[in-house]
Amino acid sequence: MKEFKLIEEQINSCMLCNLGKLRTEESWNSVPGEGPLNAKVMMIGEAPGKEEALQGKPFVGKAGVFLNGVLKNSSIDRNNIFITNVIKCRPPNNRNPSYEEIDVCNSWLAAQYELISPKLVILLGQVALKGFFDKKLKIGSVRGKMINYLGINVFSTFHPSYALRSDVGNQIFRKDMKMIGLWIKNNLKI
Repeated sequence: MKEFKLIEEQINSCMLCNLGKLRTEESWNSVPGEGPLNAKVMMIGEAPGKEEALQGKPFVGKAGVFLNGVLKNSSIDRNNIFITNVIKCRPPNNRNPSYEEIDVCNSWLAAQYELISPKLVILLGQVALKGFFDKKLKIGSVRGKMINYLGINVFSTFHPSYALRSDVGNQIFRKDMKMIGLWIKNNLKI
């Protein structure tokens, strides 16, 4: 799809915030996202980590390996999902992105969302929640709930990196993904 390639090229050359400048200084890649452009499911994370910035692909580091295992155990095929992040460039020292950075990258996320037009959006973590919804929402208030937002089903859960650091978070994340796997099977039939 020509439009999507254009968005990827624009993301790869974006210098609208300091993360773009840092990306070129550090020789990191931007991480536009990957997956089928006709995906019924779009998964949105927070920001690329070091491994993702090196490879230019989302969720390929430690959290990605964990996510892949949980997806498989939940009968969700990663190959059927378009996976991206709110922030397309790696924040230094893996810090949380600023509101300014989220706002700048939101135009890219909105363009991707519009082209893919998913039936389900899965938000991974607080930054994804802020980037997709309102900056004041807290993950604890919406986690594990299917919300209909402008006709789209949106499900929020913890970020896989948090689930790796927290036993309770790990259990909840696995339970949430099992629940969403069943929802996908029953409602999207993929």
